[in-house]
Amino acid sequence: SDSDASRFYWQGEEHGGRGICASLPDELRSKPSRQSIFVANEDMFGQEGDASTWSSKPIATGEGAEMQIVLTSDMFDSGREPLRRVLQEMFGHRRNLTALWIHDARASWSHWKMAGIVMKDTFPELRGFKSCGISRHRGLWLNRWCKDGAGMKLTKRIGWSLIPGRGYAPAGVDLVKKMIDEADVLYVPGGNPYTLLRNLRAAAGGELCAHIEARVRAGKLAYVARSAGIIIAGATTDVSADSRQEDEDLTGLNLIPGKPSLAFRPHYAASWAQVPAHSAAWRRKHPPSEWSQEDFVEGLSENHKGV
Repeated sequence: SDSDASRFYWQGEEHGGRGICASLPDELRSKPSRQSIFVANEDMFGQEGDASTWSSKPIATGEGAEMQIVLTSDMFDSGREPLRRVLQEMFGHRRNLTALWIHDARASWSHWKMAGIVMKDTFPELRGFKSCGISRHRGLWLNRWCKDGAGMKLTKRIGWSLIPGRGYAPAGVDLVKKMIDEADVLYVPGGNPYTLLRNLRAAAGGELCAHIEARVRAGKLAYVARSAGIIIAGATTDVSADSRQEDEDLTGLNLIPGKPSLAFRPHYAASWAQVPAHSAAWRRKHPPSEWSQEDFVEGLSENHKGV
């Protein structure tokens, strides 16, 4: 994850207490020579003995054992060697895999802003994914401008097609479900997690969201995400300062089952921990847009028991 640290907290622990990182795939666990992905990158992950940074111990649940999930704060560009190796192992070093991108964390972003995103992160990530065996990329807008009654739009080749008039065409539910079934990877990049989840749940009356969840939980579709895509994977999305509606549904997809339930806050930087959390009374009077990252950690234990 981020170069400073990636620390996720169990509810109820003291600040600076136990953290968790997702457990290693069996392929890595069973090959001692390959268990050193984290050890070889201690500057990024910390040492395993430091339980506040990461752990290779399995999460205590038998559910979802076949799921393939990668959550990271970083871009999937060609410079992320640890991420590249994890993905290669996860996919068994297969080639010619297909990814379906859901763009709706960026819904309502202007054409100019999307053009900048294409240059800044879409093209680098396309190159990075190619080195992991993912060579075909399809794109999906569930609701490009967040308008009631707007239809879904799909392209079989992203890239310049994100620019207006470059290849996105209206698509019905059956075609989108077919693209989901044909994909090896569902990729969910960054943006606003609340816009993303709102559009996902509204599309086709929730039918597409249920279809995606079923395939991910059955191990038939790998869920690969960063930033906003991480946040919606947790039990609650109440960890972000991004703009939200007053009556926003803060329930996440909860893709990783178990006790306690997990919430994910990406882009956690150890240096930011120097900014302490405010009091509970202060948080009740101020919107999340004014919270520090430590306020979100404390807010979980206050507002989401068992997470």
